[in-house]
Amino acid sequence: MPSDRLPQRGIVARYLPARKSAPQSAGSDLLFNVTAPVVASRVLFPRLLDASVDRARNGGRALFVANAHARWFFGQSLVFWADPAELQWRLKDWVYDGQSNIQLSRRFVDDGDWTDVITGVADTAEHRETLEIVAYGSRYPRSRTFRRMVLRARKNKPIRRYGIRLDTEDKIQAYFRYFLALIDSVRQHGLQDSGALADLNVPIGVGVRGRHVRHNRNIGVAIAADGRLLRFLGGRHRTAIAQALKLPAVPVEIRFVHAEWLAQETARTGLTAVKALQDWVRRAPDPLSCAKRPLVESFADLRDWRGGQMVDGVPVPGE
Repeated sequence: MPSDRLPQRGIVARYLPARKSAPQSAGSDLLFNVTAPVVASRVLFPRLLDASVDRARNGGRALFVANAHARWFFGQSLVFWADPAELQWRLKDWVYDGQSNIQLSRRFVDDGDWTDVITGVADTAEHRETLEIVAYGSRYPRSRTFRRMVLRARKNKPIRRYGIRLDTEDKIQAYFRYFLALIDSVRQHGLQDSGALADLNVPIGVGVRGRHVRHNRNIGVAIAADGRLLRFLGGRHRTAIAQALKLPAVPVEIRFVHAEWLAQETARTGLTAVKALQDWVRRAPDPLSCAKRPLVESFADLRDWRGGQMVDGVPVPGE
């Protein structure tokens, strides 16, 4: 006889931070891209996503849905505007599931326990050093980060950014100058949707961002099981700049969702997984409809300015 009890979930992997990320496989990326026109078609992809969510809802593990296939199918329909002040947490990409390291960004939907792989966005070195660049401006050679990078380069223990060894002072200077130019651009234009960048003279960081120069995607976000937005894969520096300048809104792109949250959305709306996700994006609150916070001329305008002191963990120069 039928039971009114909800099905018991299968064994859910509680992820731990991976100690070391594995090299990416170009072969699997090529396979996903080659198969995208078929698997990500309007006929197959909605069925695959529904099957993945249904399986997780009924106590099994979510079926694998390739992120590359989701990108092909959704295009720009998962881009929306969010308040950068709400992006306080980030989801790690490389995690350990108890058996092996896995890269979450290869998937679009997942049903694991993310508890131990969610950390603060302010915990990354890139976030802290970007706040310093905003704080010091053209006086960045006086900053702790610049001096530390130069010292590491002289000791032949250079810091890497964008996969590039910052092993000379010229490279370090170029890194800081790129971000100064980017900060000036954000002050003038705000952070724009990646599709609008071609019409603006936005610095792209040739020689600084390496192979990332070819990629101008929006800040990536994941949606956790409880509906929280987590920064995910991309936009570390831009998030820090937007928060430092108190921008009212930034364009973000959904790149990863928890199966439990998506299952709840399909149950609530009665829509398929694809349509429920797109409906959620359309209904996302528009931060620009709220009282717009003014852009500022310097980091000093944002905080309780105390020359020469540490403010919110950032060393602020004196006058």
